[in-house]
Amino acid sequence: MTSQEHAPDAGVRLELKPAGSGPRPTDGTWWPRSRDTATEFPALLDAVRDTISPVERITYHLSDGWEITNRKLSREGNLVRLEGFLHSLSGGSITLTATQDRRLVLLVVPPATPDDTAAGYLRAGADPEDRTSIGEYFSTTAH
Repeated sequence: MTSQEHAPDAGVRLELKPAGSGPRPTDGTWWPRSRDTATEFPALLDAVRDTISPVERITYHLSDGWEITNRKLSREGNLVRLEGFLHSLSGGSITLTATQDRRLVLLVVPPATPDDTAAGYLRAGADPEDRTSIGEYFSTTAH
């Protein structure tokens, strides 16, 4: 799916665990509509504005297939660096880092995932009791 096919009012498919849920491998689940960072990352930043802001960096796994057109993006007057890694980050996730090293780790459901399967991942992403690791999500069936 290209950015032209992405409906601007479609909404961000994101579920976050409640604040104070304790230590956990992820803080929530995000199901982007494409791998186009120019479209998806700004919408995600808008969606998490009240949770973690200002975001200074988004890190992603290089093997996840993100379409990177720029290594930086500007959002609300802030510059956000986009950084890909192979070894220091789990595939299937992204990390948003804000000032004072505050972080939000999100499981990323692949855009082409069937609706019912993705819905299971999103439900699990909001469950404060869920402690499933990122690797476990994609090695088992959906919740």
